[in-house]
Amino acid sequence: MLPSQTRPLKDIGFQTLHDSIFVSKQPRTDHRVTQRIWLFRNRGGATVWLQKTHEDARSLQFTDLEGPDLGDESWVASGLIEVGGGQAITYAFRYGNTVQTVSMYGDVTPPSPEAALAAAKAALAKARRK
Repeated sequence: MLPSQTRPLKDIGFQTLHDSIFVSKQPRTDHRVTQRIWLFRNRGGATVWLQKTHEDARSLQFTDLEGPDLGDESWVASGLIEVGGGQAITYAFRYGNTVQTVSMYGDVTPPSPEAALAAAKAALAKARRK
C-alpha cells in the first residue's frame, strides 16, 4: 500500500500492516488465500477499522454470511473480487489492537467455505501465540 493510502488511518492510530498471499498446491485449483494484518496503537482504532472494512465489503456488493465469532469481534462475507472477478469469502476479525482480513478466492474454482474458515482460524491461532 502507498503512504497516501494509509495516511488517513493515522487519525485512528494506524501503525503498520503486513500482507501475505498463499497459493494452493493442489492440482486443478486456482485457490489463493490472502491475509492482511493491520496494527493499531489501541483497540479503539482497530474497532473503527474493522467496522470500516465491513462497510467497504458491503459497498462492493459482498453479502454477509453466518459464521463463528472470531477474536474479539468479527464479520464474514462473500462476493466477487475486483481483480479477476473471482468469487471470494472474506473473514475479518479484531484481536486486541490488530485487524486481520483473510480472504480465499479463485478466478475459476470457487472458494471452499470450510477451507476459508480454516484459514481464518489458523490466522487467529497464530495471533494468539504471539
